[in-house]
Amino acid sequence: MIYKQVITPLSTFGETVVFKNRWYGKSTTFTIDEDELKFVPGEGQNARSRDHIIEGKDFDKETYDKYLTHIDYNNLRGLEVELIYKWKVGETVIMDRTHIHCSSSNIKDKKLGLTTFTKK
Repeated sequence: MIYKQVITPLSTFGETVVFKNRWYGKSTTFTIDEDELKFVPGEGQNARSRDHIIEGKDFDKETYDKYLTHIDYNNLRGLEVELIYKWKVGETVIMDRTHIHCSSSNIKDKKLGLTTFTKK
């Protein structure tokens, strides 16, 4: 069973956006794009799903404009932000792996960090 994720930034820029919403399935990329939803993942690739969407519940526009413009706004419907972790070199953030999360759009270059996944 999945348990915790440990992120240790090795670069000084960017954020990790952690949502209150949780996902208990296998690693997944969330999308509303019908073509992407047809994708059949190979070994080591994320599945695709739209099951996180809550119709009629728009995502916070201010947060979107500040942190998530690299994602289709409609893919964020129904998600609520719990934490925006601003990367600091050498710090570590530990979170439950069931939290849906993503990097911010403020990472202009390659992000560099160490991520550890644990099971229980």
